[in-house]
Amino acid sequence: MSSERHLDALVVGYTALLVGPLVPLAVEGPRWPLFATGCLVGAAVGYVVADAASDLAASLGRLRAGAVLVVVPVAYVWPLVTRPSGLDPVAFVLHPAAAGVAAVLPGFLTSLVAHECLRRREREAVTTLVEFSARPSPRRRRLLVGVSLVPLSVTMLVFVAVHLWTDSSPDSTTVFVTLSGSLSAILPALSGERDVEFGDEGVVLQGRKLDWESFDGAELTDEALVLHRSEWYLGRQEFDRADIEDEEAVTSTLGRYLDYSSPDS
Repeated sequence: MSSERHLDALVVGYTALLVGPLVPLAVEGPRWPLFATGCLVGAAVGYVVADAASDLAASLGRLRAGAVLVVVPVAYVWPLVTRPSGLDPVAFVLHPAAAGVAAVLPGFLTSLVAHECLRRREREAVTTLVEFSARPSPRRRRLLVGVSLVPLSVTMLVFVAVHLWTDSSPDSTTVFVTLSGSLSAILPALSGERDVEFGDEGVVLQGRKLDWESFDGAELTDEALVLHRSEWYLGRQEFDRADIEDEEAVTSTLGRYLDYSSPDS
C-alpha cells in the first residue's frame, strides 16, 4: 500500500474516532450504539474529505496542520474530567470520550505520513548532479567519541568507588549493559555514513531536501568538506574528505551555487 493510501486510511480512522463520541455526548440514548453510529458518520466524512482533497499530503503535512490534528482531540478530556462522580475506572476508560482522546495517535500518524509524502516528492523532484556517502569529519567523530565516553568513564568511576567503599563488585549483567550501551553510542560515530545529493533544486541530505538558499557557503579543509547552514540551530554539516570519491565533481557543483573556498586553490 502506497503512502497516499495509508494517509487516506489514517484520515478515515481519525475522523471516525473524532466524530464518534459526539453523538452519545449530544443525544440521549444507548451509549455504544450511538457511538458506533457516530464512528460510521465520521468515517464517511473522512472518506469524502480524503477523496475530494486535491492534495491531502500538502494540506496535512505542514507543522500547523499537524498541531491542529493532535490538539483537537484533547478537547475530549473535558467530558472525562467532568464525568459523573463515582464512575469506576473501567467505565472511565471505556467512555466514548476516551476514544476521542485516542484520536491523538492517528492524528499524529496522519501528520507524520503526510509530511513524509511531501519529503518524498521533494526528493524525487531533485535532478541529481552528483552524489556521495561520507562519514562525519574526523574532528566531529573525535568529539562524538569523547562525549560518548563521558558516561562510561563516570560509570566506571562509580563502580570503582563502590568497590572500594563496600568491597563488592558489580555483577556481570550490569557491566555488560554499561559497556554495550557505551559502544552503541560510539560505533555509529565511527562508521555512520550520510547520503548526500547535489542538484539544481538543492541538497538532499539523508532524504531531506534543503534549498541552496538555506546555505551560507562551503569550504574544503584538509580533512573535511564543510557546508555552512544559514539556520543557527542546524549549524554546519561536515563530511570526511577521504570518503568523497569524485571530489572534483562535488567541488565544481558547489562552486555553481555557493561561495566556496579551498586550501588547495
